[in-house]
Amino acid sequence: MVALALKLSQAGIADYWDDADRWVRNQFAEAQLLDGDWVDAMVKDLPVTPAGPYETIDRVSQRIVGCFASQASVNDWYGRPPEGTQACCNGNGWRTIYYIWENIKSYADGKLKINLLFNHASAQADVDSYIPYEGRVDVKVKKACDLSIRIPEWVTRKQTWCQVNSLDRELSWDGRYALIGSVNPKDVVILTFPIFERADVVSIKGQDYTLIRKGNDVIHITPPGKYYPYYQREKYRKNEVQRKNIQRFVADKLIEW
Repeated sequence: MVALALKLSQAGIADYWDDADRWVRNQFAEAQLLDGDWVDAMVKDLPVTPAGPYETIDRVSQRIVGCFASQASVNDWYGRPPEGTQACCNGNGWRTIYYIWENIKSYADGKLKINLLFNHASAQADVDSYIPYEGRVDVKVKKACDLSIRIPEWVTRKQTWCQVNSLDRELSWDGRYALIGSVNPKDVVILTFPIFERADVVSIKGQDYTLIRKGNDVIHITPPGKYYPYYQREKYRKNEVQRKNIQRFVADKLIEW
């Protein structure tokens, strides 16, 4: 579903960038298992069952870290027992990570478009996203280009502010894209806009859930999950971005996948 939204949007068939942004930030991100300790706690009182053909009981909770949920519920990775993860979801999930990374930006004929406001490094520019802590994205230009940045669905044009090298720059528009215009190597473009919390009650399969969202990110859900609960994101309620030092990799060329 994410892959289709990205490819149709990139091809200009329709505009599904906001759909992809919501899905990626929420159920897709939560669906990748980051900690398997809860699995051991869940089964600690069960008798040991010998492994059958094509099965293993060797360090299962550790070896499935990084896998994607196959039967997740709205609020839990292990939402619909007995299924946890299956090969098809992992193959598609890992491939979709590449699709997301590939489509954060597009570049052709000297024109650089930032489609999704995630962190990203490329030969043309580095993107530092402050979302959902703050409504801000920085673009550090490496190659002279004509730059445009797509603003999120909750933002209006009048709420969007741009600076290039600390100097205000007036924006023009092409749909949801803020047209920054010509930029040069070492230019720093800062786009800012408001971001705020809002609460919604949604009904999914006959169950009401209360979602607290900040921008497109769900930061809390009620009722909570039981085994590996989703949306434990209290840190996102802070209004100051959290930083860490990393080494970024820039590929020489993209894989047409």
